[in-house]
Amino acid sequence: MSFFLFSKTVVLSLLLGSKLHAFGQYCPDMSGTENIVPLLNPGTCSTGRNTDFSGIVSGLVDTLFWFRGTGLWSFTSCGLTQEDTEFSVFRAADGVRMCCNDDFCESQASLTYKIEANDTNIYYFKAGLFDEGYKTGEYDFAWFVNGHIDDNDDVDFCSDTCPGSEVGQPVDSNGCSEYQVDTDGDGICETISSDLWACPGGFNDKCPNTPTGEPIDPSTGCARIEADPDEDGVCENAYWCTGGVKDQCENTKPGDPIDSTNGCSADQLDTDGDGLCEKFQTSTLYCNGVRDRCPNTAQGDPIDSTGCSKAELDTDGDGICEKFWTSSLCTGLRDQCGNTSPGAKVDSTTGCARDEVDPDGDGVCDSPFPSIEFCSETDDKCPGTVAGAEVDSTT
Repeated sequence: MSFFLFSKTVVLSLLLGSKLHAFGQYCPDMSGTENIVPLLNPGTCSTGRNTDFSGIVSGLVDTLFWFRGTGLWSFTSCGLTQEDTEFSVFRAADGVRMCCNDDFCESQASLTYKIEANDTNIYYFKAGLFDEGYKTGEYDFAWFVNGHIDDNDDVDFCSDTCPGSEVGQPVDSNGCSEYQVDTDGDGICETISSDLWACPGGFNDKCPNTPTGEPIDPSTGCARIEADPDEDGVCENAYWCTGGVKDQCENTKPGDPIDSTNGCSADQLDTDGDGLCEKFQTSTLYCNGVRDRCPNTAQGDPIDSTGCSKAELDTDGDGICEKFWTSSLCTGLRDQCGNTSPGAKVDSTTGCARDEVDPDGDGVCDSPFPSIEFCSETDDKCPGTVAGAEVDSTT
């Protein structure tokens, strides 16, 4: 019996000690044995659980939350109103405590710490609680930075869907004012349902920035100017545009006639004006079904059936084309030397001048292209032979 009484006395002493300890200001240094959890994301709420201890709680929850970034950080307990909470901020590099709040009372606690713009330190936040009794340690708190600090709308900001409500604005049970639920005021809410604000058009406003007073499509919340910016009458929104066709040319000039199947004007389909379209060549209004292979033809130049002029096919002007050599404007042979000097005589089979196939002028071609007009043989074994030197005609 005496043993039982002694044990009971010890337990009571511990409980009393814990109680006295709880309601005194106590800001210990870091122990060095804390668990460290990943980086906090600012502007969100967090609920966590720590099971590192059980039994009589008489010290800090041994977990550090590390954070960095400029601005005013605010840490607030949300679910510890029945506990004596303690919040501390430490500098990670040396463990120095920067600030602490031991509220020594059973109420919601908060702590703020400002990090200057030029401060590159990492900081640790440590949440603690004191209480008597046998339990598992738990924590439930929020952190905010800069504009995400509590907006004082009487909605617990751990569950406030719309932090940042203007002071004095009525809010619904989610903490949202009317302008936060329906920013453009067109009666269709963006994404947030509300038990206070009417959203007759539902919650799928695809155009949340509709100008005030503009008529809207009640199914999307979009005004005509938003659905059809170039106002050519072609858009996917069937409310504003007949047929609901996607506008393939969204910047049509005002007043330009368009192809109603794609929303494009003639100069958008045929940019060089040669009668062949570069894109959507199947347009029956402005195109002939053939794709323009040369979209930058000079105004007025004659073209072949692919939309190319002679100057575009034969850039060095030697009479033999470098590309699309089967064109009606070409000889049918491919120019093997596309940069022949203007006016130079060329081999009619290759489009190469003498100095391009036989640079040393010894009569044996360096080029792999045979030239019956300029060379007796090909594959000059000694390119760069001195002018006038006698050479072996086979090498």
